[in-house]
Amino acid sequence: MDLTERQLAILNHVVEEAQAWADNAKKEAHVLDKIARHEASYDEAVAKGEYKTRKQRDEAEEKALAKLKKDKYDKAPWDGKRRVAYAKLNQFELISDDAIVGNGTSHRDAVLAIKEKFPKPE
Repeated sequence: MDLTERQLAILNHVVEEAQAWADNAKKEAHVLDKIARHEASYDEAVAKGEYKTRKQRDEAEEKALAKLKKDKYDKAPWDGKRRVAYAKLNQFELISDDAIVGNGTSHRDAVLAIKEKFPKPE
């Protein structure tokens, strides 16, 4: 479906990929209805300045959530960090101390490295 630049901008305000969404819509009337419903919201957002498309807002939110998660991890005590590191080891590798972890070290050495990286406080 061929859309004007403004119609694409309005759709990009509410969906991540406006043209792809419009191309997959069942009826042209659905696309035009969605544009009409969100036109005022789009104009209001643009008027406020520093406008971001839906995709840009979603990416910013993902980045903010990742930062919160990292900050929470950074503030976690040593035992919480160990739990996260242990969880990354393949469960089949936990069967034996002689098992080889994906990077070529033994499971025992991997566990010791985690304990060394996140030592128990005295």
